[in-house]
Amino acid sequence: MDERTTLPDGRQMSWRVWGDPEGQPLLRLQGTPGSRLSIPPLHHEWADRRLRVIMADRPGFGLSTRLAGRGLLDVVDDYAVLLDELELDSVAVLGISGGGPHALAFAVRHPDRVRALSVVAGVPPVTDDDVAGLPKANAISYQLAKLGWAALNEFTERERDVMLADPVAGLRASMVNAPPDDQRIMSEPSWQESHSIGVREALRQGGAGWTDEVAAILSPWGFEPEEVKPHVTWWAGEADINCPIAAVRRYVARLPSAELHIWEGAGHLRQYLRVNEFLPELMRRAFGGQHIDPDDD
Repeated sequence: MDERTTLPDGRQMSWRVWGDPEGQPLLRLQGTPGSRLSIPPLHHEWADRRLRVIMADRPGFGLSTRLAGRGLLDVVDDYAVLLDELELDSVAVLGISGGGPHALAFAVRHPDRVRALSVVAGVPPVTDDDVAGLPKANAISYQLAKLGWAALNEFTERERDVMLADPVAGLRASMVNAPPDDQRIMSEPSWQESHSIGVREALRQGGAGWTDEVAAILSPWGFEPEEVKPHVTWWAGEADINCPIAAVRRYVARLPSAELHIWEGAGHLRQYLRVNEFLPELMRRAFGGQHIDPDDD
């Protein structure tokens, strides 16, 4: 069931709880473009593990009010308001892809509310040297972002039309140079269904929210990695063209407390096949002996 929260500035934030409504709380920050419906095909494991998974539309996506010109730090207070409403002092935090920078920003702004933090296939800051290997759409966005919001938005709106017409074909076109690992996953019917639902909901109100988020990720984040005080476990694909491994290594090396796990030969989408690996690790750090792991004997 969808829920709405009115934020202090009057904006509406739409969110949903998945899994076990009485389970251990996990704040899951989805990728870009994504929504509260952007759930992996194996989401049933959340209930099996007795996890209460909280997902919210960021501004301009799904049913959440847009916040023009926003940065990463401008929106993470929204999550704190949501946790207050749910009467949760602290949660496990999981940032996926474009949700990774937002998870780190949340940890900077609200470190006491983070029981444990993991970033999976998270987007790192990139430089001109990294751009050549990025997916076509990402490389174009990187260059257009330098020209300003309007130039980037013109491209994003065209990409939105393509994505809404066929979310799977649209992603394949933008990731034509993706490794075989990603191509295989994009051919899986269960993945195609979940991807299409999440993207169509994310882009329902227009492309401006997508532009805002891409601009925020490609601009200076407003904080340095040294300011991320909670320990970070970061999972990355060695062949992930969305998140170049060299850029990931540079960023993780600057985090005060971090552990980097690299999946050999893996692309950006391998995360969907590794839930049984990164999720139990996060929940054990967050909740220790209180965590239910159905894979344990």
